[in-house]
Amino acid sequence: EQEQKQAEEEQRRMVEEERLEQQRQANEQHCELQTQEGKAERLDEEEAERQQRLETERQLLAEKDEEEKAQRELEEQEQKQAEEEQRRMVEEERLEQQRQADEQQCEVEEAERSKKEEAE
Repeated sequence: EQEQKQAEEEQRRMVEEERLEQQRQANEQHCELQTQEGKAERLDEEEAERQQRLETERQLLAEKDEEEKAQRELEEQEQKQAEEEQRRMVEEERLEQQRQADEQQCEVEEAERSKKEEAE
């Protein structure tokens, strides 16, 4: 009877050890799974941050491109205005010289007419 009790006790102990070992393995697997999930979450967060940085950088480059384009357009407009101003000044100078030449021609013709009238 005592041997029977010892055998049953040994059997219960082995069953309990097996149950505890299975529980330990299940806990270990659960911890490993949580670790993997944590790593995956961190990787997802890092990727999201990286994507956000790339988007911000892209926006800054686009803004810089727009500013450079606007600056180029402004410089081109200023250059055209300066060229137009230069052409206008050259044309005004030419017209002034033409006016003076016409005025001198009129004075010469007037003087010749006066001489002619005096001579008559």
